[in-house]
Amino acid sequence: MSIAKNCEHEYGPAPEDSKDAVTWLERHGYRFQHFIGGGWQSPAAGEYFDSVDPSNGEKLASVAQGSAADVDAAVKGGAGQLLWMRALTPHARARYLYAIARWCRAFALLAVLETMDNGKPIREVATSIFRWCAAFLYHAAWANFWSRNFRSTFLAESSDKLFRGTFRCSCSRGNRSRAGDGNTVV
Repeated sequence: MSIAKNCEHEYGPAPEDSKDAVTWLERHGYRFQHFIGGGWQSPAAGEYFDSVDPSNGEKLASVAQGSAADVDAAVKGGAGQLLWMRALTPHARARYLYAIARWCRAFALLAVLETMDNGKPIREVATSIFRWCAAFLYHAAWANFWSRNFRSTFLAESSDKLFRGTFRCSCSRGNRSRAGDGNTVV
């Protein structure tokens, strides 16, 4: 009996394998539009640009090129969603934010697609996605905190302003940032 024979192992597919990502791109026809007002829309100017894998120079997909008209449509669509979100209780908002966080944690394909698109190491991309999920969990926890601890109208209005405010989603090296330094959470 040889040592080599005892050391032979069969491994399952690595989560970083691009096969699933390529299958996902194929399923979407290698073409992506804007998601505005709750649905997919072609760009107003009709222009697309190619996303290229920097590791091999191959085209990944055609992506909609936004214009001022697309931005205006997105802002109008977002305003409608803001009214809908404002009508929810903080606890109901928290449920949506928790669901988004769970979805992005379970969707490992995001990390592979991002690595294919920009060439960053998978470990760095996975960390970024984890921080993105953590931001949704953070804001969901605040919504639950407000809904459980403060019942007055004044504080409910304050919590509404809190969730329309601007927060930095990730703090690096333990430095805390002020409101207004980062990403907008609606």
